Amino acid sequence: HRPCTDEDDSSDLAAELEEDLEGIGLTKTRWVASESLAHLQPPAPTTTTQKTTTPSLWRKAAMELRALPYLLGFKKPAQGWRQLDE
Repeated sequence: HRPCTDEDDSSDLAAELEEDLEGIGLTKTRWVASESLAHLQPPAPTTTTQKTTTPSLWRKAAMELRALPYLLGFKKPAQGWRQLDE
């Protein structure tokens, strides 16, 4: 998300309002109806922004390996913890 400025292409789609925000006072705000954005297309993905599956697979495998002792019963979750109201 980024602020809508006067030089944006979408600034003609924004409606300007003046709102009285508690603790701040009168503030100019802008909002854009989602229906007016339906014709805009997102930018095409580039090779630098595309996700690869390899890092996510490593994270998933690491998380599952950390959970393995609990699944096999070698460790008990939250063992030694007590509730504060006891």
